[in-house]
Amino acid sequence: MIARLFGFFATLPMRFYSQKILEPRVVKHEKWVDYLSENFNKPGFRVLEIGSREVIRPSLRKYFDLSQYVGFDFHAGKNVDIVGDVHRLSEYIEQEEKFDLIFCTAVFEHLHMPWVAASEMSKVLKDGGYIFVETHFSFNSHERPWHFFQFSDNGLKSLFNNKMGFEVIDSGMSNP
Repeated sequence: MIARLFGFFATLPMRFYSQKILEPRVVKHEKWVDYLSENFNKPGFRVLEIGSREVIRPSLRKYFDLSQYVGFDFHAGKNVDIVGDVHRLSEYIEQEEKFDLIFCTAVFEHLHMPWVAASEMSKVLKDGGYIFVETHFSFNSHERPWHFFQFSDNGLKSLFNNKMGFEVIDSGMSNP
């Protein structure tokens, strides 16, 4: 009985505190491809898609026809220019070939060490460049045995933090 009362009183402040989960302010789930294309499909821009192999959705290369688009994936296949391990990304990219935009969707949940991938992405990003990551917070396990993590907006913020040299411009969670 005492333990039950202690538990009640210990959690009392949280019973009145609401942690509202916000949707992204700038880039909504349904609009991210258009947003990236409008802002980064420009002559002279270099764009890297990690996880570019056509598996479920068609290639996004056509949205970046004015920029220099590079597709990177662990497996060879349609829409893959560089086959490699994102945990060693900087070994595949020359210093003078850094990117204005690096993006990936539904990739981070499949990485053994996403913190290493975040660090590697920072090494091949131009100063002032952008990284866009969209991944699952809650989704059925898929492409097993290569499904390791689920991410909240705070989880991604911890990977792409100020100490790593990043400024988070927008984050949030949306459905699906």
